[in-house]
Amino acid sequence: MVKVTQEVNKEIITFNQNMGYDLIVIGGGPAGVIAAILASNRGIKVLLLEEVVICSNLYNIQNIEDFPFTDDEEVSGSKLAEIFMNQIEKNNIEIAYERVIKLDILKNKNKKVITQRHVYFAKSIILASGMQNRTVQVPGSKKYYGRGLSYCAACDALSLTGKDAMISGNNEYAVKTALYLANYVHKLYFVTECNNIQATDKVNRKIMLHPKIQCYFQHKLDGLYGKEVIEKIKITSLLTDKSIMCDVSGLFLYHDVAGCMEYLKENTDINVDIDNEFINTSNLMETTISGVYSIGSLRNNYLKRIITFSSEALIAINEIQNYLYFLK
Repeated sequence: MVKVTQEVNKEIITFNQNMGYDLIVIGGGPAGVIAAILASNRGIKVLLLEEVVICSNLYNIQNIEDFPFTDDEEVSGSKLAEIFMNQIEKNNIEIAYERVIKLDILKNKNKKVITQRHVYFAKSIILASGMQNRTVQVPGSKKYYGRGLSYCAACDALSLTGKDAMISGNNEYAVKTALYLANYVHKLYFVTECNNIQATDKVNRKIMLHPKIQCYFQHKLDGLYGKEVIEKIKITSLLTDKSIMCDVSGLFLYHDVAGCMEYLKENTDINVDIDNEFINTSNLMETTISGVYSIGSLRNNYLKRIITFSSEALIAINEIQNYLYFLK
């Protein structure tokens, strides 16, 4: 075995020609995990790359409402994450907790996935690195980040137990996160610039009728105030220009999201949508590069749901199996 080292972004990378896989899945969210499990079940040698925690976003979800189970019991996001981890262990799926820096994927064979530690080789790749919230410019936001301002409800909800808090967002993920936060806080202000809640009717009813949640539609965040931490937030009506001061101890921002694809910035051959937010694929999950597929929240799809990700993963693995067969 021959090892060569090379400096990339001031970090030492180890090249190992034996780090070869039939498939590398980038992203340990539900879509990536399901794809890895399906690949392993079909005898495909697979590596799952995740930077932080497997299925971390699932821990924000109280109940999985659109995923079919064999009984009538509601299943929490954390329970589903546990199910996924059990399947990973059962199938002996290899996981590497590393940050992907860039890809070299133009060749049909020996595509390279470069992380901060290693260079891995694969015959095919699934891009499933998900999406992230865009930073929202609110007066005072820089001062209070980590001092009451958070982008992670799972990380900071417990610290706000029994206190008043606010969440601002314009997507279904924000709504579901609000329902999760309501389990901890005394009162929750839900603020959105939209004139309605961008979620399913069932979720809408839950948030509108929740005794702890007060909704402000067509309002914007206009200022954060406090000596060392957030103590007050000013919100302003987009219709009347009238402002309200809310006494809160925390603010969670869940606004517009974009795909996590910083590692693709040099791969201009991959077709992304007009705003460079998500990856465009065929109905077979194929990108514009042979042997490279995209599924889950990173893909430019309409319904970003776990049940949708499952079907996308199945389609992608089926295509990859055919792709690998014809590479032989």
